[in-house]
Amino acid sequence: MSDVTGGAAGVRDWWEAVCVVGLVGTDRRPVPEPPRWAVPAREDGTPPTRLLDAAALGSAWLAAGAVPGRGSAPDPAPAETRPEAGQRARQLLDVLLVQPPGGTAHQQLLLRTWLRACATAGRRVPHDALTAVIALARSHPGLRPPLREAAGERGAWLARLDPTLTWWHGPGEEPASPAPGTALADDPVVRWAAAGSADRTERLRRLRAADPVLARELLRTSWSAEPARVRAEQLATLVVGLGPDDEDLLEPALDDRAAGVREVAQDLLDRLPGSARAARMAERLRPLLSVSGTLRRTVRVDLPDEPDVRGVRDGLGPAPARTSVRGHHLRRIVRGAPVDTWTAVTGLDPRALFGAVRDEELRALLHAAVVAQGERRPEWVRVAFAVDPAPALVPLLPPGEQQAAVERVLTAGGPAGLEGAVGLFTVLPGPWSPETSERVVRALRAGRGGAAALAGARDVLAERLHPAAGPQLRSWANHDSTADVHRRSLAALAAAVSTRHAVLDAFSGEQP
Repeated sequence: MSDVTGGAAGVRDWWEAVCVVGLVGTDRRPVPEPPRWAVPAREDGTPPTRLLDAAALGSAWLAAGAVPGRGSAPDPAPAETRPEAGQRARQLLDVLLVQPPGGTAHQQLLLRTWLRACATAGRRVPHDALTAVIALARSHPGLRPPLREAAGERGAWLARLDPTLTWWHGPGEEPASPAPGTALADDPVVRWAAAGSADRTERLRRLRAADPVLARELLRTSWSAEPARVRAEQLATLVVGLGPDDEDLLEPALDDRAAGVREVAQDLLDRLPGSARAARMAERLRPLLSVSGTLRRTVRVDLPDEPDVRGVRDGLGPAPARTSVRGHHLRRIVRGAPVDTWTAVTGLDPRALFGAVRDEELRALLHAAVVAQGERRPEWVRVAFAVDPAPALVPLLPPGEQQAAVERVLTAGGPAGLEGAVGLFTVLPGPWSPETSERVVRALRAGRGGAAALAGARDVLAERLHPAAGPQLRSWANHDSTADVHRRSLAALAAAVSTRHAVLDAFSGEQP
């Protein structure tokens, strides 16, 4: 086998000899031995096979424009542990990569759907599609987590060989919710100690979802030594899985030297109606509440007096610019006191209470308190949503009630204006039922500017609409009054929704 010491001229001579063999045939001339490159020649190949190998190597050299250096072949990829996606799913993946239904506007969403469904079914990306999906993930970070889950052993092997794929194993790009038993959960102290402040904050966010207790204990180990900005960011990670056991970290944080840290602690304690701070806020709210009237009951709330030192510690400090100090303190008290304080003082149940709070600003304060404490007060969320269907309340409703509640609002004419309807379904988790999907499209079409609003919410709609809404979308697109630009958007959305469900159907019958 020849060497590459002759440089480019030696390789050119070899390539010219290969070209001659290609012209006259392997029966008349032998295939020249290739240079000593990293890719060895096949020892048992037939002359035609050796010629094709030489053509492939030479073509790569010509495309690179440089003489390949010496090197060793990488270790082969490990055997796959999961079967590749089935034929129908593979066909859909080819379509998504080459000509995605609905155009490139929905390509990322549909690919994420495909990758997640593939991983959930215990399957993997076919080898011949890996490089194309990885190429898209380079410029679209949203594809990276599901790609890592569905890439299989070959995908991980390719990532180890490519130094440009730093995001594959980078600290900021690990799966958002590691399951117990992963490296993060198995050896958290080592990884925590080795990470910088920014990485520790990111690890806390992920670990909170998998093991809240462990995340809290890790936070306790080094939190007080971090800079103020980092302390605030790390303390804010407790919002995931927040519970009474976190109070022993939050209560001392009310005395932190940094205002930003104190504000985070106050906001988190607002969400814990059983905390000691909530009890202190209730003591401040009780004397401010009163009820007047016999037939027409009206709840009033007086402004608080100047706070004492304990009140300042609980958040009754300086007010924002151009804001009433006493009004600011009232807002903090109402938000921090358990909502049950209102019923205990007035004797009214939540529904009657909302009817008796006639001042719009005061009702907004009560709503803010319900939003803050809603995860632990579902009965209050139901009443508040019935009175004022604010989007912030939708995720706080029990999951089995959310779609029905939004459907009732949309059927009754929706909240004030199209913007309110869009706000509602934007925060409504999917997938949506056929009834909810049809009502959402109907509300959009009925509202002034609905087509433009649809374009602004296209990703939400493409991800959550049921295919049952497809005929409505196509009818809307074909209507004479629909502008061309909106007609194209509607048609693309209908195609994306149909394809998303085809992807889910393709994986539904596959077993690991």
